[in-house]
Amino acid sequence: MLHVDEDGTLVTLSHSDLPGFEEVIADQAGARGALHTFWSLAIANLADYLAGRELTPMVDFTSSELRASVVIDAAPEEVFDSMIQPEVFSKWFGANVDIEPRLGGRFAMGGFELDPGGAKFVEFEPGRKAALLFADGETTSWELDGSGGKTRLTMMHSGFDPDNPPYPGWAGWLGGIAGLRRYHELPGRHSIGRQVEIAGVPAGMLTVDQ
Repeated sequence: MLHVDEDGTLVTLSHSDLPGFEEVIADQAGARGALHTFWSLAIANLADYLAGRELTPMVDFTSSELRASVVIDAAPEEVFDSMIQPEVFSKWFGANVDIEPRLGGRFAMGGFELDPGGAKFVEFEPGRKAALLFADGETTSWELDGSGGKTRLTMMHSGFDPDNPPYPGWAGWLGGIAGLRRYHELPGRHSIGRQVEIAGVPAGMLTVDQ
């Protein structure tokens, strides 16, 4: 559904018969479990396309190599800090998170109360790179390289089961990168979301930065 006013076009997207949050987290949703994160990335790219901005890399569901690279108009130190400071992370990613920004520190989407163990930083070099090891053995890592006040951010995900695609978490990270780019490049217009509802998501986990 579309609604047009002086602020632009409000797109209301609904998708029925999707698996609940608990089913997705338990890896019992199959390919349907990727639709939540697929739509978040697709809508972010639609907004950037209409604004004439470079798109965030899309998910290749046929590939077993989960790697993406983007250029962000901000220095590496700024980009890195926005990825490890909880109050800033929630603004561009759209979810509350608790982070202990150090080697061995915890990282928990939704907060430590929801996920007491969380992932752990197994690499942590401020302004340059970090890697998170999750309980299921999967690793998400990012590397930053700066030049001329800009940052090339390369994100990778490994340790997954290549026989069990489509890796909904990877699409979630890419949707987050789209938000990270907007946070640094469009001050005052950090989020394109106005309201997000996903069945079964714990109260207070998702955020909308107006």
